[in-house]
Amino acid sequence: MCINIYNCDTVNSLLAHQSHTICLEACPMFPAAVIPKLKELHDRFLNAYNVHLTVTPTTHLPAGPIDQVQPWVMYNGKLVDTFDAYGQTVFLGPPLGIPAISIPIGLSTDGLPLGIHFQARPGE
Repeated sequence: MCINIYNCDTVNSLLAHQSHTICLEACPMFPAAVIPKLKELHDRFLNAYNVHLTVTPTTHLPAGPIDQVQPWVMYNGKLVDTFDAYGQTVFLGPPLGIPAISIPIGLSTDGLPLGIHFQARPGE
């Protein structure tokens, strides 16, 4: 189940949901009241699967040339905000206090940078 998190009601309904197959797609800025509930949801996911480290690509899209940056990019057949498209895998870390690092791992076939993103449990 994929959901958008925009307010506390959405997060409360997630916390009540019995399934642990939840994909989060969030708005770029979280209201302060939502953050503790997101932390609880994140902790539930980590505990349900005994996860100590997540590893993802830094972005779902390859980098584009810096001189061709646009406010919108094509992602999954839809025109979406560039910041949202490139920040999907890293958006939870800063507001939830999740320790994370992105490391360059090489170049694409077009010679543009690729990265890998690690997130750990807070305190680990």
